[in-house]
Amino acid sequence: MDSRELKDRELRSWTAVAPGWRKNDAALREATQGVTARMLDLAQLAPGHKVLDIACGTGEPAIPAAQRVAPDGFVAGTDLVPEMIAFAREKAATLRVTNIEFRVMDAESLLLNPDSVDAVTIRWGLMFMPNPLRC
Repeated sequence: MDSRELKDRELRSWTAVAPGWRKNDAALREATQGVTARMLDLAQLAPGHKVLDIACGTGEPAIPAAQRVAPDGFVAGTDLVPEMIAFAREKAATLRVTNIEFRVMDAESLLLNPDSVDAVTIRWGLMFMPNPLRC
């Protein structure tokens, strides 16, 4: 299976499970909050930082990152799955987190000036990428 086929399979799979992630969001956030907090601690996020969160799914850990870098910091969350990004946007709006933007993007095709961010985070996404080193 080539890279494109693997990405298409992942997209179909995550699109299919997106409703379950939405339904179980509170439990999933609670179950992963320790890992999220530790990762954000290790990233040394502080108010005013600019952060890229890759494979943010339903907004985790992008939303907690945005809360840490507020009020003047900013987080860009990316994910391959439009349904996940749609829910992430809804969650951020409900929580009134405004220093965040979500984009549907392929993590292996990001074009980014390294000087444009203070930190890059990715919690689980690498294991789903055909070429994680490219990411």
